[in-house]
Amino acid sequence: MLDRFVLSGCELRIAEATVRMPDGDCLNVRYLLNPANGMFVPLVDLDDSDSVSEGEVAFWERRLGVLVSRPEET
Repeated sequence: MLDRFVLSGCELRIAEATVRMPDGDCLNVRYLLNPANGMFVPLVDLDDSDSVSEGEVAFWERRLGVLVSRPEET
């Protein structure tokens, strides 16, 4: 689904600030940005292979100001 937002003009970015966890691991926050209007959606705890609910996709569309195609059901 992230690819569909990128195809609609959004950019997948990683926040510059890195958060160091107590165990020494690093946490980088990814987000989708629509450079045309400056709006963004944080992608917290979301991997590229995770599925996203229709409600979440609709929220991202409203927030980013774009419409994306949905995968066709078979």
